[in-house]
Amino acid sequence: MLKKWTQCRQCKSKQSPTIPAGYFKTEEIKNGIHYIVTKECLCHKNWRLEEEKYQKFISSGFDKDKYNLNFEDYKGTQSIGNITRLKNYIELFPKDDKVRKTILYFWGLTDTQKTTVATIIANKLLSHFDIRYKICDDLFKIIIDNQYYPENEEYEIKVQQCINCDLLIIDDVFNEIYTDKQLPFLEKFIQKRIDNKKGIIFISNVHLADIKNMSIKNLIKKYTDKNKTEFNFFDIYNDIPEVLF
Repeated sequence: MLKKWTQCRQCKSKQSPTIPAGYFKTEEIKNGIHYIVTKECLCHKNWRLEEEKYQKFISSGFDKDKYNLNFEDYKGTQSIGNITRLKNYIELFPKDDKVRKTILYFWGLTDTQKTTVATIIANKLLSHFDIRYKICDDLFKIIIDNQYYPENEEYEIKVQQCINCDLLIIDDVFNEIYTDKQLPFLEKFIQKRIDNKKGIIFISNVHLADIKNMSIKNLIKKYTDKNKTEFNFFDIYNDIPEVLF
């Protein structure tokens, strides 16, 4: 929960016992006719919208301690301009279909704030878009459970949420050794999001060039080849930016 809402002076002075706190009755004139209407106080509206955003942030899988992070909270180097590029990505995301279906790949050593940067992006976009966060192992479990228990509606709902959300952040991807039986599930899942023209942010300790599964690597390469933007595949933590592919 966020800070508890407290009534402002307007709420207290116009509060009616017949309506809930945060709302008040007032008079309006339309076409010369007087009406008594119920309005939500601005202080309550601002608190309510912030609370709804916070609950959406938590229910989407993010760490509650990272709510409302900004780029000012990022402690890594900004010398290569990646933060500026990500700010542009956030600005263009609501306006540009091409940007919304872009795949980003964040890689670096442990504790280099890759997840923090991805969460900052989510914080900026969450008010107007469905942004979800999944650890790769958890995503695997959801996908495989749905595959083996198709009659379970709960599994199907979770998979569809991950397939259809506007932006999916997948953390710890390729950090573990997955079996040949597991990887096709991820490959199929990525393809579905691509077919739906939905964006992905991959977060990994593994450089893209070191991904061993060629099917997944080629699938992502094919996608970025068709949708070149300046946001595709950059090393957010190295001093020298790399051009992959």
